Order: sequence, then structure tokens, then C-alpha cells
Amino acid sequence: MTPTGDLRPIANCTATGTWEFVVDQVGLPNAIKVMSRSPGVFKAPELCARSSFKFLEDLVGSEKAKDILIKRPGVLATPLSTLSGAWHVIKTLFGEEDALQLVTRTSVVLTSPESTMVKSFDALVEFVGREKATSLIRKSPSLLKVAEPTMRGAWEKLETLVGADDAIELCERCPNVLSAPGPTMTGALEALQILFGAEVAVSLVMKNPAVLKAPRDTVQGAWEVLENVLGHSEALSAVQNNPDLLRAPGYTVRGAWDNLVEILGEQSSLEVVRQSPGVLNSPKDTMVGSWKVLKKLFGENKAEELIKKNPTVLKAPSKTAMDAYDALAEALGSESHALAVIERSPGMLRVSSDRVIHVRSELEKRVGAETAENILRASPSAFKLASDTLDAWIIRVTIGGRSHTSTERGKNNSNNMSHVNNK
Repeated sequence: MTPTGDLRPIANCTATGTWEFVVDQVGLPNAIKVMSRSPGVFKAPELCARSSFKFLEDLVGSEKAKDILIKRPGVLATPLSTLSGAWHVIKTLFGEEDALQLVTRTSVVLTSPESTMVKSFDALVEFVGREKATSLIRKSPSLLKVAEPTMRGAWEKLETLVGADDAIELCERCPNVLSAPGPTMTGALEALQILFGAEVAVSLVMKNPAVLKAPRDTVQGAWEVLENVLGHSEALSAVQNNPDLLRAPGYTVRGAWDNLVEILGEQSSLEVVRQSPGVLNSPKDTMVGSWKVLKKLFGENKAEELIKKNPTVLKAPSKTAMDAYDALAEALGSESHALAVIERSPGMLRVSSDRVIHVRSELEKRVGAETAENILRASPSAFKLASDTLDAWIIRVTIGGRSHTSTERGKNNSNNMSHVNNK
């Protein structure tokens, strides 16, 4: 199949057969998405791409294999021996059924060499015990891609700072802190101690250990801007409420604040930051885009109300927000239902449109289109469920069959969405 349009990067590929194979599997529009996300994939020999895809197909089925190809195209360029070795480790650790769920959820873990995975898991067992190590991997499978020396260095930093018991607790809350390089963690901690003192520094780490993944200059720059725009007291309160603010570059914080003031005014912006400091992590262009989408859907006054209700809606890129709205309208059967859900829970605009359609599709397979619409109108928070809990939810809400739906049907229409779960 010959691609059309401006796809000049394809001319630089060393394996045009790989491009044609991907187009055959997922179609031209999705192949272009793959190209934009991971152009290096198309440098893989066609035979490698075909054998890797066949492995995925045999493992999870054709449709899920195609979904993995689109979302995690790097798997396609991974040698079959690596995929097979990684699968062997995961299956040995979790059993075949759980391993399949884990791979479907985080397919990138299949690209990790078998030796790396074994050493990483053994190190985790040494730190926290086998039961907790297994739990950490279930929560964050990408830990199996972290090199053992990196993981060991991160653990030693945590253990020295807060002791072994608290270090285990931090890892359970934020497993990926174990992927932070030692020098980065040292720099972040030194910056925290200089800015806030040792006691507050430890409290910030205990609240959000991911702050240790921020380079020293980032921590210092973020604090300088926060203190400048909010004042020392408000800035300290914001950081203590959400240490993750210190992981955003200073220019991002400044841009977010300036944009927030432009939309809401300074006093309302302060109130919004007190409510949800993390909004200052949002890039300016993202905030501008999400603001335009909210105005388009609801008008300026209602858009302001929704921002005050849930400031994190400003962290949704404009395309994500519009795609989410379109997907909700499709999944719920009408634009009015989609608007009602978003008005009740503005954060729905941050949910992936693919996720919305997937949830609707999985439910529809069980109960049919009309019933699926009614159930999701009653419980739209289902669109936010993690993959590993979606099946259990579907089973639970469909036990009553159509009797469940008939009860809900009388309660839900475009003017009455009192059962929307606002998270």
C-alpha cells in the first residue's frame, strides 16, 4: 500500500516493508500515528516486525496486538528472543493469567532483557520481601526495566533518609521512585534541605517521594517562581500540599500562573491554587487550549465555574479534551448527556477517548448498546477505572441484567444526572 500526503520521514526508513506491514495491520491513519510516536520502529527489518507482531498475536489475540502496536510501537522493533525471555520471566512470577493482564496493561515491559528483569526483581525481594516485591511489580510493571544498580542506589538513598520501614512505605506509594538515578536523588534532596530545612525536606519526601526524581536546578527554579508569584507563605503551603510542584520547570509554573490570572483574576487564582496546587504544573499552551474548549462547550461564565470546581481540568490538552467530549457523546448516546457528565465532573475531559470507547465497547459486549448507555449514564466514573478493575466492575453492575437497567433508566435523563460519580 502506498501512503499519501507528506510522509517524507518514511523515505529515511531502512525497511519500507515494515511500513507496509504496519499499514496492513492497523490502517494508514494509525500507521501515521505510530510513525509520529516512534519513527525508529520503521528502521527495524520487516522480518523482525512480523515475528514480533506474530508473538503478540499468539499471546493476547489479534485485536489487542494491534492496540499494542499503535500505543507501544517499540515492541514491534524488539527481537523475538527478548520478547520471549521477558514473557517467560513475567509468567514465572505471576502465572499465565495474571501475566497476560499485566502485559496487556503495560506491554512495554516485554522489551526488557530477561537478565535485567531477573536482577531487578531479585533486588526488590532483597529490599521489601517477595510478597511486597510482587505487589510493586503489579502496580508498576516498568520497574522490571530498571537496571539493578539504579534500583539499588535509589533504595539505599531512601533507606538512609527515612529508614527501612518508611522506605518500604514510600516505594509502595510511589514504586517508580526506585527508577531515579542516585545523583538526581542526591541533588533533589540537597536542594530541598537548603530551601526548607532538613525536617520539612523529609516531610515533603514522605508526602510525595517522586520529588526526588526532580533535578536540583528544577527544584530550585520551581521554588523561586512559586515564591515570587505567591509569596513565601502561600508558596510554602502549596508545596507542602503538593510537593510535585517542585518537579515542574520554573517557566511552566510562571506561565500557568499568568494564564490563570488572565482567566480568573488574581484573587480567584489564589483560591484555585490553594484548592489544587497541581494546576501550576500545567504548561501554558495546555491551559490555553483547555480553556478554549471549556468556553466552546459551556460559555465563558460556566467555564470559569467548572475551573473553580475542578482546576485540574486545565491540565487537559485541547485535543484530549475535545476527543474526550466526542467519545463521551458517542458512549452515552447524546451530546446533552456528555455535557451533563462533564459539568458534574469536569475532570472527565482528561480521560483518554480511547479509554471511553473501550469501556463502552466492553460493556456493550455483555449487555447490548441501549443497556450499556443507561448503565454508563448512571455511573460515568467507570470511564476512569483501571484496566485491572474494569472486568470486575462490569460483572458487578450487570449481575442484575436488565432489571438493574430498568431501575436506573427511570432515574437518568439529560436533566437529571444526580448519580454521576464526581471524582
